[in-house]
Amino acid sequence: MSIAVVLAIPDIDDEPLIVAALEDSSAGISIARRCVDAIDLVGALSHSQCSAAVISPGLPRLGSSLLEQIIHRDIALIGVVSPGDSRGAAFLDELGISPIIVLPEADASGAALAIAQAAHRADRSPVPLTVPPEPSGDRGEAEGPMVLPEPSHAGLIVVWGPTGSPGRTSIAIGLADEITRMNEPVLLIDADVYGASIPLSLGVWEEASGLAIACRQAASSDFDAAALAQCARSLNEHWRILTGVQRVQRAGELGGRALARLWEVCRTLPGYVLVDIGPIIDMDEEWSADRHQPRPGYVARSALDAADLVVVVGSADPIGMNRLGQGLGDLARLRPDPPMIAVTQVRSSVLGRRPHHQVCQVLAEHASLGPATLIDDDRAAYDMALRDGRTLAEAAPRSRARAGVRELAQQLTAARMAVTAP
Repeated sequence: MSIAVVLAIPDIDDEPLIVAALEDSSAGISIARRCVDAIDLVGALSHSQCSAAVISPGLPRLGSSLLEQIIHRDIALIGVVSPGDSRGAAFLDELGISPIIVLPEADASGAALAIAQAAHRADRSPVPLTVPPEPSGDRGEAEGPMVLPEPSHAGLIVVWGPTGSPGRTSIAIGLADEITRMNEPVLLIDADVYGASIPLSLGVWEEASGLAIACRQAASSDFDAAALAQCARSLNEHWRILTGVQRVQRAGELGGRALARLWEVCRTLPGYVLVDIGPIIDMDEEWSADRHQPRPGYVARSALDAADLVVVVGSADPIGMNRLGQGLGDLARLRPDPPMIAVTQVRSSVLGRRPHHQVCQVLAEHASLGPATLIDDDRAAYDMALRDGRTLAEAAPRSRARAGVRELAQQLTAARMAVTAP
């Protein structure tokens, strides 16, 4: 009988060799997930049917507050330490992790055998885990399992900006975070084939592209919301992410028919689906998702065609505002409905005194630009968030930029309610 385990031992030098030894052995162990930090571990256990989690003391963000979310569940916690790491063993013991295995030095096969034996000894019936979010900032602790609302329309929202629009991905992440703080479920999809960066921004490392996997599975007739959830990474009980492709050459893996099916399934999900797309839109009037060698811009075009609402991001400087106007003109030829507009990096160093007034004046002079949410520049806060792999609200809850993103999220939810109103 094969036992599914989650490995959370990124600081163990022989981790890749141990993984290979476990996979190649006949020890009856299958690796459900390899995790890079404790939040990643909690997320993996939220949708993995596993019997044990193998944890090392150097796992980033490992602490009692996170372990409390899983330690009372029927999942065995197995600690592993390198030879001579008495401090690490003491740390795991203080957290209540038992047993603790001292791995043999420079012997991946022996380490794999020791882990397999411990997993078999601790084998229990796996129980699905509903993960409460880690308390942070003004986010309250969950009081029970997530209750999903009924699926509703107008939940597929695309975040787009023309070339040179800084902040598009940051806005997508910020919106997802703020909406989850309203206790709404969110799936955030990284569909920017030119520069997928959502996992890195959130401090999550992913070997495979969840988006590519979902597109491959979308070709099957039984692809549904449950199958899509298995392709995504869970950050907390409300928030999942679907990681993108890292190179534009891989855009061909995201077939047009598969994307169309993916958006169709996304629109059946409860809550919100936010899609971060690249700047290039395929404007070919004879655009076809079934080209033998489709252009990368078709991924963004496919998402825009399926979207219920679109958020367009521009930057508050002369070049950014000019590109925003041109981009909105291109978008209007694809979609007649007006998008929501977010202007980022509003600052006096470029616009002079009263920068908000200057941006509003430019918007008023160009009918195509319309009203917008202005988001102050706060480079220090964003740098802190990026450094720590956290959201802006977690890293700098009182940031001026965060206030603008939160206002945009509130407007977005109001706009969605207006669309869905009978």
